[in-house]
Amino acid sequence: MKLLFSIVFVMNLQYAIMEYYCGPKGNIFVQILSKWFTNLCQQDEINKCCYYHDVCYDNCAVTQQACDAYFCDCLQRITPSSFFCRNIVQAGHCNFAQFFGSPYKCPSYMGRPQTDFLPYAPYRDHSIRPNIKPRS
Repeated sequence: MKLLFSIVFVMNLQYAIMEYYCGPKGNIFVQILSKWFTNLCQQDEINKCCYYHDVCYDNCAVTQQACDAYFCDCLQRITPSSFFCRNIVQAGHCNFAQFFGSPYKCPSYMGRPQTDFLPYAPYRDHSIRPNIKPRS
């Protein structure tokens, strides 16, 4: 019975974070911790910032520093609902990405130059932001 409960519990945890993009991919513990902390804040908006941060990292023509700065800017533009959200959750997510984030997957970009310019519109331009789609 304990085994069945454990299996159901783990499956529910994985389902709960399926469309949650904050935290390193594959690190369920950090993702659940992030989701728990953002629950009292604007979780959907924070999740969008995390999604765009992942998209930016997938674009090897942009430097890691530019992606991280874009992510922190995105978080700062969310209207914080409380001291906790502004100074703990949003600042913590920004600092975590900059200091403890996964290694950048394309540091040399195969010899081609990288840029600090983001090839897509800033997050604050709501009219042209794509809708978030679940991971396949």
